[in-house]
Amino acid sequence: MATFTLNVRPRSGDEVELPPRTNKRVGDQLLLVRRPLVDPQTNIEVGSFNARLTVMEVPAGDVLFSGNADHEVPGGVISTQGSFNASDTTSVFAIVGGSGTYALARGTLTLTLVGGIEQFTYDWS
Repeated sequence: MATFTLNVRPRSGDEVELPPRTNKRVGDQLLLVRRPLVDPQTNIEVGSFNARLTVMEVPAGDVLFSGNADHEVPGGVISTQGSFNASDTTSVFAIVGGSGTYALARGTLTLTLVGGIEQFTYDWS
C-alpha cells in the first residue's frame, strides 16, 4: 500500500451550513468547499478537498455526520466516503476510487487531530 499524509488548513468561507443554525438537526447539510491541503513537511499547499456531509443523528449534543469527499491531490482525485462524530479525534473513511493515479484506488483515509491540526493519512493501493 502507498501512504502519504497531508494537513488540513481551514480558511475563511470554506464551510457552508445548510440551513445555517446553531442547533443541528437530522438532515442538515455541511459543505466544505475547496478546503486547502498542505504538505506537513513544507507547509506548502498541494491540493484541496470538497466534502458533502449530512447530519444523521444528534445524540446528547454530539453530531453524527455521514458523507463523501473528493480530495484534489498531486496525481489526481481521491474519492472517500464514511461517517464520524463531531467529537472524534480519529476517524477512518473508505477510499472508493478517484481519477488519474487513483482511478481504481481502494483503502482508507484516517483523519486525526494532532495538536489542534486536522491531518489526513491516505493508505491506498
